Amino acid sequence: MQGIVYHGSSNGDIEVLEAHKSTHQKSCIYATDNKVVALLFACKGTGDLDTRISNVNGKPELIERRPNVLNTLYNKSSFLYELDGSTFNHYDYLWSLEVISFENVIKPLNKIYYPNILDAIIEEEKKR
Repeated sequence: MQGIVYHGSSNGDIEVLEAHKSTHQKSCIYATDNKVVALLFACKGTGDLDTRISNVNGKPELIERRPNVLNTLYNKSSFLYELDGSTFNHYDYLWSLEVISFENVIKPLNKIYYPNILDAIIEEEKKR
């Protein structure tokens, strides 16, 4: 993939991203070319019990499955790491808005701090 891809994390001390075995049993590093998607994955929830994230015409759609869960999950700070997208690709077995790299380690090009994930998602969506 050409250009920049993003990896979201609540950890602001990442110097290199390391490959981990994924649910499809391949050691890889996940990213996306969509800032909102990276921000959504920057925090820990209980998966489908909290929210449902889907792709509607190339845009992420977020469904809140419990009252006020968006505030609980995303009303906190986080980081986006910008990565060189040249080693990342999309494969049929992946969710449509994610890409992976099979590199063992990748050094981020840049780190962006977001004081509030929910506010950042709203601002990014206004740009679309």
